Amino acid sequence: MQEGNVILTPVPQADGAVKNRPAIILREMPLYKDLLYHYGVADMTARSRVTRKKPSEEEIDKIVVAQADDDLAWEEPTQVEMAKATSLSIPAKLAARAAFLAKLHREKGLEEWLTRVIRERVELEETAFAEVKRELKTRQPA
Repeated sequence: MQEGNVILTPVPQADGAVKNRPAIILREMPLYKDLLYHYGVADMTARSRVTRKKPSEEEIDKIVVAQADDDLAWEEPTQVEMAKATSLSIPAKLAARAAFLAKLHREKGLEEWLTRVIRERVELEETAFAEVKRELKTRQPA
């Protein structure tokens, strides 16, 4: 399999079923023997394609300055709370293997090691995705 190839991959559906859907291989991840791929999700309903001109930064600044002292122009303040921790269930054998590796890496505990490993993997995936996006942009004709 090579980058740019189309493959069929199982994709979970809203009803819980899993269906094979086409996906494009974006990058092979040799370290993990894994593939970074993208499957398109599309809304099949027809829509009118009205495009709005995006305001420039100067136009946005002018609007903000003009409305700065007008309390009615502003919405109520929004309170943002930190997301609650999410629990994750993994098979017992995998947890035992991970616990062994956490000790091997002299981590304080399994949770800290898993957090570090997941953070590293997410950063790797994000970097690869950004690189592929950049490459795809440069390949597109002007």
